[in-house]
Amino acid sequence: MALTPKLIIFSISEPKPSLPDGGKAWRRTFDAVKVQDGSLVAQWQAQLPHRSFSSDRDRFLQLDDRLFYITKEEVAEINLEDITLKKHGWR
Repeated sequence: MALTPKLIIFSISEPKPSLPDGGKAWRRTFDAVKVQDGSLVAQWQAQLPHRSFSSDRDRFLQLDDRLFYITKEEVAEINLEDITLKKHGWR
């Protein structure tokens, strides 16, 4: 979970149906809600599922006015303006 002055952003990894080889896949979703009333502002969902998920390694990092999401394999910046404008995958 990440807190900003206007938004609370939740990171959710949803299990997907088993793969043909019996493995599990996960799909990452972010929900952004208003601090003021908890209403949903926007949601972003990964297009492709991934096989690995480790909740102890995935986290948000806020540096000044920039927000990052860090996993074992990558670092991605989350543009807060994209959330309110519903751009770049945010709906």
